[in-house]
Order: sequence, then structure tokens, then C-alpha cells
Amino acid sequence: MTLLDRYLANMFTRNLLLVLAALAGIYLLIDFIEKVDDFLEAGKSALSCLHYLAFKLPLICEQIMPVCLLLAAVICVAVLSHNREILAMHACGITLARIIVPIMACVAAASLLTAAAAQWLTPAATAATNRIWYEEVKNEKARGTVIRGMTFHRGAEGIYAFRRTDEKNLFTAFSYAARNPDNSIKVFLSARRARWDNGLWRLEDVFIEREGADPLFLKNTAVSLPDRPEEFFLPPYHLDEVPLSTLLAQKNRDRAAALTLQKRLSFLFLGIPLALVGLPLLILMIRRWNAGLAVAIPASCVLAFLAWGWWSFSIAMAASRTAAPPALFAWSAHAACLAAGLFLFAKVRL
Repeated sequence: MTLLDRYLANMFTRNLLLVLAALAGIYLLIDFIEKVDDFLEAGKSALSCLHYLAFKLPLICEQIMPVCLLLAAVICVAVLSHNREILAMHACGITLARIIVPIMACVAAASLLTAAAAQWLTPAATAATNRIWYEEVKNEKARGTVIRGMTFHRGAEGIYAFRRTDEKNLFTAFSYAARNPDNSIKVFLSARRARWDNGLWRLEDVFIEREGADPLFLKNTAVSLPDRPEEFFLPPYHLDEVPLSTLLAQKNRDRAAALTLQKRLSFLFLGIPLALVGLPLLILMIRRWNAGLAVAIPASCVLAFLAWGWWSFSIAMAASRTAAPPALFAWSAHAACLAAGLFLFAKVRL
């Protein structure tokens, strides 16, 4: 790494930390004001609210990182231009491309570090945050968990295991087991498909074993079980607590996991295409209108908002289009930003 690379990397890192601290501080302050009343009403202290915010900090940094990367890169170039350092570099034979490449390398490195945190740090912190908020404050305790695409639910008398489908009351690989106080089997059943209909569970290709009775193999039957699908409460945020590697392993079996994986990955790396558009746009504004930070920062915020809006719309489309691959929609904003960035770089003439 040359002296110029170290200088630009240090400048980018300082700006990134400054922007990250400012935006995270605003986020935490707003969240504290919104949540502190709920903590106090639940009989929790303000210190519990601070613990909640501390655990939420990794998720906050992940959520604001793309716009922070854009702002840090734009501020770097704007400061270099304001201090006439770009002009001095040009006088020494250093091209604009040579200046931008280290900054983009820092953006990519920061995105990779954020992805590493999303794998090893953020899931555990998010789980702690959700436990505090939903269980301790809202008193909403989930009675289900997901392991390798299978949902396990502790019911009133026994344990259910099944795979969810897009249809609300239809389940596959359905099984139910209940035991006596002496740990002997009271009832066990396993079915290829199960549908909740008018207060009964209608099963297909089912095996049933009851205490004191011979096992039965039936093509179709209807049984009454102690629990209903509405009681299979699985928190909608549970996939946010799963590491990226687990989502990758589940994506072929569970569309929700595949969608969450593409959603999280695409957002983690949204800062790279944003910087690819923001930097040449800033350079054009400096050359044509002598724009400074007073113009660069609002313009970058508008750009980030537009890209976030496109990305959010793409994720909504991916969730609604069950036949289309989620990646086709999740990365569309990146492709558009990349195309726009290359076009603007051609205009800049590095």
C-alpha cells in the first residue's frame, strides 16, 4: 500500500466513523424516546431500555451502513476538492481514477466487514434485542422454533413438527406426539399433509399409534388435536436472528429463507453501487457548479433515498412473485446503480 493509499484510507475511515456515529446516535435517540414509555409501562427500568439499545446497535449499524459508505466516500472527494488536493495530485501526474480506486476499495472492505458482522455478531445481538422487547416488554412469547426448515411447536399437550407452506392452514411432513406422565407414548401420528378445516385436522397418508391400540395406516382421516394453527406463533422476525450461512443452507428448502438471504445480502452490499453513482455525480457537480459539501451531502441523501426506495420495492416484488427467483428482484437496484455509475464515469473521463 502506497502513501497515497494509506492517506485516502485513513481519511475515508475517519469520515465513515464520524458519519456512522452521528447517524447511529440519532437513531438511538429516536428509538429511546419511542420505546422508553413501553419499558416503564411494563415495569422495566430505563437501564433495561439502555441494554435493549446496546444490543440493537449492531443491527442499527448494519441498517445505516450503505448510506454511511456513500456519505463517507462523497465527503472524502469533496474535502480533497475543497482543499485543492485533487488539483495538486493532478499536477503530480495522479489521475482521478487513481484517487477513486482506493476509496472504492475501502467501501468494498467495509461492506465485507459488515457482512462478517451479519454472520457472527448481529444474529446473536438481534436475538437478545427481540427477547427483551417481545418477551419482557410486550409479553409475546414464541412457542415455536425452526430447525433446517422444520417448525417445532410445543402445544397444550404435545409437540408438533411440520413444514409450513404458502397456504395458511396447510402443512407438510406433519407429526404430533404426546406422552403420559410416565413418559410413555400417549399418541403419535405422522402425515404427509395436514390441513386445518372446520375445527379438525384432515390428514393424508397418515400413520397413527395410540396407547393400548394397534398402529393404523390410513390414506385419509380427520382427527381432533388440542391446538389450532393460530396458536403456532412463530415470530415474523425469527429469520433475522439466523446467520447468513444458515440461510444459505436452507434457501433450497425454504423460500422465506431464500428471500431473507437475498434481502440481507443485497442490502449489505448496497453501499458499493451507491458509491459508484455518488462519486462521479459529485465530480460532475464540482466541475460544472463548483459544488461543495453543502450540496454534496443533501444530493447524496436524495440518491440514497431513491436507491433504498427501489430496493424496498424490489424486495416487495420478490415476496409477492413466488415463481421468480428472489435474487432477480433483490439485486435489480444494484444493476441499475452500476449502469448509471458506469455512464457517469464515462462522462467524467477519468
